[in-house]
Amino acid sequence: TPMQEQDRSQPDFPQYTIEWAKNLGIVLVGCDLGDYELELVGEELAKKFPKRYLRDPDTGIIVVKDANGEISDLNAQDNRVIPYRERRMGNKCVEYTRKTERPLIQIVGGGHVVESSAMHPILRANKISYVLIDQAKHRAI
Repeated sequence: TPMQEQDRSQPDFPQYTIEWAKNLGIVLVGCDLGDYELELVGEELAKKFPKRYLRDPDTGIIVVKDANGEISDLNAQDNRVIPYRERRMGNKCVEYTRKTERPLIQIVGGGHVVESSAMHPILRANKISYVLIDQAKHRAI
């Protein structure tokens, strides 16, 4: 499939971020679901909610059927996918916190820093201290 042919050696960051990190000797690690992991989440959701998440008979990929019977592609913004993404983000933070004594910077979208995010319990359970920064306002929240 096209997903398997993509180069997974670099996280999906803007080029200027990659150059900045390279110049400073900083390692960038993607913490969100990649396409392959999203596909695996779709498989799991299809088992749990078979009337909503279906396998397209032509392509073999998981698609979403809405209340009106409309079919669309599974995407990362699906309400049932977001908790998987946030758990992945939290677990990646824990993994890399254990690998270094240096501070980590984890960049996530604003929707993932809300109190209901599945990331926070993982960080708290692992006793990871963190500060949330609102990038748009450049202030800690």
